Amino acid sequence: MDNPENGQQNDNYDGDIAENGYQAIEVDDNAAISDDDPDDTGSVEERVTGPSDDEEVQALSRCYRRHQGSVFSVAIDPTNGQFALTGGEDDIAYLWSLESGNILLDCQGHKDSVTCVGFSSNSKYFATADMSGIIKVWELETKQEIFAAECSDIEWIEWHSNYPVLLAGTTDGNTWMWQIPSGICKMYQGHGSKSTCGKILLDGNRACIGYEDGSIKLIDLRTLSTLYHISGAVGHSDAVTSVDIYSDGILVATSSLDGSIKIINSTNGRVIATHVASWPDDTSNDSNKEAEKSIEAVSFSKLQAIAASASLSGDLVIWDLPTQRQRYHCKHEGGISKLLWNPTKPFLYTGGLNGNILVWNGLSGECHKVWHGHYSEVLDLAISRDGERLLSCSSDGTMRLYSLQH
Repeated sequence: MDNPENGQQNDNYDGDIAENGYQAIEVDDNAAISDDDPDDTGSVEERVTGPSDDEEVQALSRCYRRHQGSVFSVAIDPTNGQFALTGGEDDIAYLWSLESGNILLDCQGHKDSVTCVGFSSNSKYFATADMSGIIKVWELETKQEIFAAECSDIEWIEWHSNYPVLLAGTTDGNTWMWQIPSGICKMYQGHGSKSTCGKILLDGNRACIGYEDGSIKLIDLRTLSTLYHISGAVGHSDAVTSVDIYSDGILVATSSLDGSIKIINSTNGRVIATHVASWPDDTSNDSNKEAEKSIEAVSFSKLQAIAASASLSGDLVIWDLPTQRQRYHCKHEGGISKLLWNPTKPFLYTGGLNGNILVWNGLSGECHKVWHGHYSEVLDLAISRDGERLLSCSSDGTMRLYSLQH
């Protein structure tokens, strides 16, 4: 293990090893962008994959390898953007320095693949969780484990935006809530269906949880009571894959394996709109079509009144929120596994099953760059709060860091 305090050479950087398919690439993420809104004719433009990263570029990509097997999850500390977390198939999580690329902590003690990692909102703590149900919390400054718990298999974790409170959703459908570091625990009991995803709303008092049976719940975190249960004909017909909260704190978006997204008013639990957002290839057989129609992610822009959805069939759709209509339908070569907006600029990034990351202009629907590097599917993406650094991880066992210079 590298110890940056001893000034040892970092041996985790693998950015120039051509035989492994890696090379240092530069990416211009700030091609000319029009601030004009698209026309209001209601028509939907279809975009296709644009230029590749062979052009002259301005940002550097580095590749790091330490995990043995797939890297399932990544996170960047929100306060300074100096630290990263990765969780892998090898039952280990690592704390990295993004400045030096050195590993600062080998987070041992997990019994299965570490599929969830995350920093608290003030970067004081970070959490690692595995598929066996073990969750651990560490203090960033001291690099010491300060809390551990065990529940049923963990599907997702989420830190509270204002307090040192950690939520986790499990396969038995329950949602656990711990106060850190005291370990005071509360549990919201589910209805028997796996809890697949969850987000805390901006008021900090409510959460939205998605389930394997397609239902969606809005819950009160103070009383652990159900505010609204959206199910049946108004819910999804298959598992919910992602949840996101709009900047107004009212709108909630959900995506599903059923090929649709829903926009929900969190104040009354009403489904405002349901959109079909995936169109599998007609040449695929029935089983492939069923799998490819899955919407893997839906996400709101932090800057404009637009949202984006991404599917395994390669459909990236940008939606206009005021009109609830498509702005652009973009085709990603290969399926899309992850979607992420830049918090400070109108760009979004999609990670593909083919290992590529594409950079899109959210205002025009144009693809500006195709970043090569991973030689297997992208499993997770994370971006720094200032929008200057992007992390990706893959089933090829690596993490890549992109320095986004605008």
